[in-house]
Amino acid sequence: MQNEYIKYRDEANLCLRKGQYDRALDLLNLAIHKEPKAFECYFNRAVLRINLKDINGAIMDLKKVFDLEPQDFSLYHNMGVILKNINHCQESINAYNKALELNPHSPITYNNRGISKIKLNDYESAIQDFSICIKMLPTYCEAYLNRAIAKYRMELIESAIQDLDEAIRLNPNLSLAYEYRSQIKSKLKNYEGAFHDANKAIEAQHIHKYANNYGFEKKSPVEGIQISKIENILSKLNTINNKLPLDNTEKKIKSNIINNFLNKYICGLQLKTWLIIASIQVLILSLTIFLTNLF
Repeated sequence: MQNEYIKYRDEANLCLRKGQYDRALDLLNLAIHKEPKAFECYFNRAVLRINLKDINGAIMDLKKVFDLEPQDFSLYHNMGVILKNINHCQESINAYNKALELNPHSPITYNNRGISKIKLNDYESAIQDFSICIKMLPTYCEAYLNRAIAKYRMELIESAIQDLDEAIRLNPNLSLAYEYRSQIKSKLKNYEGAFHDANKAIEAQHIHKYANNYGFEKKSPVEGIQISKIENILSKLNTINNKLPLDNTEKKIKSNIINNFLNKYICGLQLKTWLIIASIQVLILSLTIFLTNLF
């Protein structure tokens, strides 16, 4: 029977790697039938069921892993990741707790547990987890970013900025850190700094953070912009432009910033001719909405 279990388990793992999910599920069912305490098969079946959109089945399998109480740090850590990703945050925290019982020296586990706590609005405890992570791994920029997010939501503004500054120092391409710092600077009415950070976020991720909200996306600086629903977008643009004052200093500042942005990011892109005008106007729309919220 043990040999049959190993045969089914190994074949299931091979099918998983090949993306043959239905066959893998059948084989995992057979393996579990032969060895009902095979916690790794329950875990693999949970991952498979998530890929098959069977979330309830996946949760049942992960609960079975808990019941079997394997002494495996990586297993509990990975369970925490999976549960967090499907928004079962309390269950993910329970998995991370088990992982940390087995290995209390894993900074990434503390960081991940903090993320789940943020999702449950437990910001103070999340900050404690990120701080432990940073103490263990001072160069881990994601922990500074995550701690900044928790502090920002607790309105600890100055401390959040310090963490964002450090995250950016450690990783100058961390676009989300620029985005959060831009939001904070906007709240502090530091509009020039806010726009600078928004630009840095765009530069870091090569895509405008508001693009998907208005029906287009930039695949790469070379491929240019693909646009859908142009008429609807341009209609929104005209509506907003009609509401904006045209003769005050703030309008001039906005126009200069937009022109500088276009000169920097549009010039040199190899866009299809018939998309150039629409693309520029869509970018103006997104920037106008962004800047309107700032001023």
